[in-house]
Amino acid sequence: MKVLYTLLILLIPFVGFGQDVLIKKDGFRMDVVVKEIDKYFIKYVKWENKTGPIYKLDKSKIFKVVYSNGSEEQFINNINLTNKTKTFLNNINLTIGVIQSNINSNIDLTNSRSKIKYVNNFDIGLSFKILESSFIESSIASNYFSKGMDIENFNNSEIFQEESNYISFALKNKFVFVELKNFKTYIMLSPKVDFLIKTSSNIVDSNLNNLLLGKYSNNVFGTNYGLGCAFKMKNTFVGIELRKALELNYFSETYYSEIYKQDFFVLSLTIGFNFEL
Repeated sequence: MKVLYTLLILLIPFVGFGQDVLIKKDGFRMDVVVKEIDKYFIKYVKWENKTGPIYKLDKSKIFKVVYSNGSEEQFINNINLTNKTKTFLNNINLTIGVIQSNINSNIDLTNSRSKIKYVNNFDIGLSFKILESSFIESSIASNYFSKGMDIENFNNSEIFQEESNYISFALKNKFVFVELKNFKTYIMLSPKVDFLIKTSSNIVDSNLNNLLLGKYSNNVFGTNYGLGCAFKMKNTFVGIELRKALELNYFSETYYSEIYKQDFFVLSLTIGFNFEL
């Protein structure tokens, strides 16, 4: 029996040789082999799979590391604010677009010599991702955009120009149908509501008020739909979106919507962040 005790005592220093212990702030213990400790992360392999993949853990979640030689290193006051900033930025997308719009009406607003022109306007917005899976990505989006029209030879002599500015809020849904390592394409479907900020034109009526065909389109409800694609470039996603709108206008004058309708489509450049965490 004394021989057995002697052997156990001699073997104790070799039990767990090379094994480090990560102790998290919630008390959870992990048997690992620490590979590297940098400014923000602890990189390690699992003790039971030392030839397996290297994992990394935010230092702000670690209380201390107990190394195999008995020494310890504590991380009580470590707070990785930079990592939190990266997490926030990963959910933001910027869109910058060009709108091409025209007027559609069920009455003749022009004479035979007049011509309705397509008008280029602008669109800029931000979206914040709230859901992501392998098939769908949903974001809350807000856009500021301007859309307008030109009618040549309006009232036989003048060129009528109108521009309306809106702030739009939407639930932007992307349905991914092709996804490769650095590339994906998707279909967009985004319920939205637009609020009119201001509108202006270059022609006045007999009371010196701006002649505005769309002045009663204060609130617009509808859905944006279209196609998009995105390419991963280092820490950034760059993509292109082409979207159109199905809209329902609530006007303050009876039958006004039967007189004036406008449709448009938007070609946008999208920019998103993709920091490795």
